[in-house]
Amino acid sequence: MDKSPLYGTCYSNLARILTDLQTTADGEAAKQLAFALVLAKELKELWDEAASQAGVSSAPPSGPTPDCDPTNYRTYALLRDFGSTLPGLVKVAESEGLHEITILRMLRLSFGLGLEEARSALGSAR
Repeated sequence: MDKSPLYGTCYSNLARILTDLQTTADGEAAKQLAFALVLAKELKELWDEAASQAGVSSAPPSGPTPDCDPTNYRTYALLRDFGSTLPGLVKVAESEGLHEITILRMLRLSFGLGLEEARSALGSAR
């Protein structure tokens, strides 16, 4: 499986989150966030260069996904794998402006929940 689009999406989300945090941080935290943002950009450039040399596209796939839902649920599964909790993923999804139905689907796909379990978990997370 080609993971290039996943890396691009993860970078975009990371850059957006760091930028959002940087706008509200002050002092040393703002400096550390600025450093993290520079590091993220450097990693993106290294990935693009490595992908180019390997003949792999680093661009996200074009066109609709098979089920016509443009949400990349793999990003949330990856965040879960890296230790994000269910309430944390709900906050990320809400900050990205996802509709409640899409958040329920993300919870069901990421955590293997049934519909009622996802509804209850969403209510608890809020």
